[in-house]
Parts: sequence; structure tokens; C-alpha cells
Amino acid sequence: MLLKNKVTSMHVSDLHIVASYLMKTIELRDNLVGTEVKVLNEEFMPIALKGLSSPWGHFVLGVCAFEKLPTFEKLQDNIIQEERGIETILARVEEILNLALIRR
Repeated sequence: MLLKNKVTSMHVSDLHIVASYLMKTIELRDNLVGTEVKVLNEEFMPIALKGLSSPWGHFVLGVCAFEKLPTFEKLQDNIIQEERGIETILARVEEILNLALIRR
């Protein structure tokens, strides 16, 4: 029960630590399975999604819009892809800002 409470109380507080949140979530899920607690995808996915921080709100809404929730592994792949996209956009914005400062 303690492990299940740990899983439900985990949250991401910073956009840049989503990968560590996912790893910790996987570790706790595997620990639950190791104690012979049955972990169903339908139960685990909302818990994992709820732990994402507010900048991920639109992503969470998009995932929840599907008729059937993806597996946790698919969610992990989607989050990593989304995070890479965000990093690419942030790098481009920084590049544009630097060019604007040089031109001043």
C-alpha cells in the first residue's frame, strides 16, 4: 500500500525533469508488480498523467481524448518525442532572440 501511495503522490515540478519522473514512475510500478500487486494499464495511466506538471496540460488532454488510453510504454515514447519537440522549439527561439540582439 505504501508503494501505491508513493506512485499516486509523485508529480513533475519542472518541465526539464520529465524523463526522471518517467523513470521513477516505472521503478515504482515495477516494485508494485514485484510485490504481486496487480497493476492494470487503466489504473496506472491516469496516475502517471496526473503527475505531469501544468505545462504538459495540453499533452495530457490530447492523450485523454483517445477512446482507449495508450500503454505506459507508448505514453513514454510520446512524452520523449514531445519533449524533444519542445527542446527544438526552445533552441530555435533562443537562436532568434540572439540574432535580434546582434542586429540591435
